[in-house]
Amino acid sequence: MLCFFAMVSVFGQNNAGERLKLIDERLRNLAVTVPGLNQKVQLSVSGASAQEFLRALAQSNNLNINIDPQLNFKVFNNFREETALNILLFLAKEYDLDINMIGSIMTVSKVPQPKVLLPPREIKVRYNSSSDALSMELNNDTLAFVARKITQLSQKNVVVPAALLNNKVTGFFSEAPFDVALEKLAYANSLKLTRTADNVYIFQALGEGEELYINGDKNTDVRRVPAQQRGGGNNVQGGGSFSLTSKKSPAGKLISVEATNAAIGDIIKSSTQEAGINYFIYSDLKG
Repeated sequence: MLCFFAMVSVFGQNNAGERLKLIDERLRNLAVTVPGLNQKVQLSVSGASAQEFLRALAQSNNLNINIDPQLNFKVFNNFREETALNILLFLAKEYDLDINMIGSIMTVSKVPQPKVLLPPREIKVRYNSSSDALSMELNNDTLAFVARKITQLSQKNVVVPAALLNNKVTGFFSEAPFDVALEKLAYANSLKLTRTADNVYIFQALGEGEELYINGDKNTDVRRVPAQQRGGGNNVQGGGSFSLTSKKSPAGKLISVEATNAAIGDIIKSSTQEAGINYFIYSDLKG
C-alpha cells in the first residue's frame, strides 16, 4: 500500500513538473508580442481573492486575463520588482493552476483533478452446488448486481425487471436452500418472487392491492387485499374482512381465501377478478 501511494506521489510530481514547463513555454512565447508579461510589478496583498489579484495584475501590466469563476483561493503575498510572467508561473505552481492561451488572451483555471475510480463493491454471495444452498451477506446492495452474482455462481437464471434494477436490498442467509433464500430475500425487501415454468426466477414489485404475509403453513406469501379494505384497514360489507392468494397449477389458477365474517358477494367478486373470468348472479347472495 505504501508503495502504491509513493508511485502515485511521484507520478503526480512528474505531471506537475511537465505542466509548469509547458505553462512557462506558453508565457515566454506570448511575451514576444505582449511586453506586459516581462514588465516588473509591485503588488502587496493580504487575503485578496484570486479574482481581485489577477484583475489587478492584468490592469497594472495591460494584460488580457480571463479568470475561471471557480477560483476561490486567497492570496497573501508581496511581489516587488518581479515580472508578471514569473508571478503567473508562481501562482500556477502554488495553487495548482493551468494557463491556456488564445491569441493574447490568457485563461487561468484550476487544474482538473483526476477522478478516483473506486473498485466495484463486492457482492457477498456464496453458492454450495452440492447442497444447492445460498449464503448471502447483503447490506444495501444493488439488486441487479446481486441477481447477476447469483446467476454466475449457481448457473440458474435470476431476472430483475428494468424498473427494479437499481433497487437496494439487504439480507443475511447462511446455507439456506436456493429457493428459500431467494423467496426470503424478496420478502425482506418488500418484493415478490416468481419461478416460471422454465425454471427462471423473477423478482417483481408488489402489484396494486398486494401485500406480503405469513400464511397458515407458516410460509411467506403474497395476498391480494380487496379495494374496500385498503388504506387504513377498512372492512368490507358486514364488518368482516378477507384476503385471497392465487397460484398457478397445471389445472389452472388455484385461489385460496382467508375470510372472517365477510360477505360472500365480496369474496366472489374479488376471486373472479383475480382469476380473470366473468360471472353472473341470478339472485341475491346472502351470507
